[in-house]
Amino acid sequence: MCFGEFAGYLCGCNLGLELTISAAAVARGWTSYVATLFRARPDALRLRIGGDGGEGDGDDENTAVRMMLLDVPAAAIVAGITWMLIRGMKDTARFNTVVTVVSLIVSASSSSPAERRLTRTIGTYIVI
Repeated sequence: MCFGEFAGYLCGCNLGLELTISAAAVARGWTSYVATLFRARPDALRLRIGGDGGEGDGDDENTAVRMMLLDVPAAAIVAGITWMLIRGMKDTARFNTVVTVVSLIVSASSSSPAERRLTRTIGTYIVI
């Protein structure tokens, strides 16, 4: 059964997105594990942007919302894995192109007139 190139493209995009999201989850956990390995708080490697880190006087209940933790090591890991994914897709596309061209050359050059007559005669029963 063949679904076409668009369905294949969607499947490839889905796999790429799935790998990126799973790599982000693993990288986020990895940052916490490395921080605790060095006897630091789990969020010690994350950059704090905005807010007071929850150490204020408690009057402003939106302080935690305004503070953001930026996980730079996790972002670097995700960028590296995404680069490897893109490189792998390019290599696979090149390999598929070469195999297809070789297959077309072999199939075009190997058929003699007798084989063509035989294929035409019983071609409905033989898949070549």
